[in-house]
Amino acid sequence: MQVAINSLDLLLSLTHHDENYLQLVRPDLVSTLLTFISHSPPSCPIRLERLARSLKRLARYRYNLEPLYAMDFHFMLAERLVWRECLRRRRRAGGGWCRRCAERKELGREVFTEFASLMDSEFGWSLIQLRLQRAEQTG
Repeated sequence: MQVAINSLDLLLSLTHHDENYLQLVRPDLVSTLLTFISHSPPSCPIRLERLARSLKRLARYRYNLEPLYAMDFHFMLAERLVWRECLRRRRRAGGGWCRRCAERKELGREVFTEFASLMDSEFGWSLIQLRLQRAEQTG
């Protein structure tokens, strides 16, 4: 467990520098971060907010937009954090989620908001148009 924690600490420190972003936006790393946020135990020494801030930094960097969009980051984010079922299969009185799952959903929404705001820019729209044109040509 300590090796995984140290690796995550290293990854978190690398996300503080723009020049590392393009090397960090790989499907395996992004998927691992999302899975860890989604399933980390409550006793984990790394705060989930730190991991989510790292994902937000990656999601708001313009040059990461194309690789994140190509790996369907928005779907990965939605499946693992935003649309997730309550892991404990319990709800609070009044129909809400348990505190642990509600926290993860909120972190997912925050990262999704950062990514969506960049996708909603002129650069993001041009990427969507390009992807649709490629789909029309191949389909």
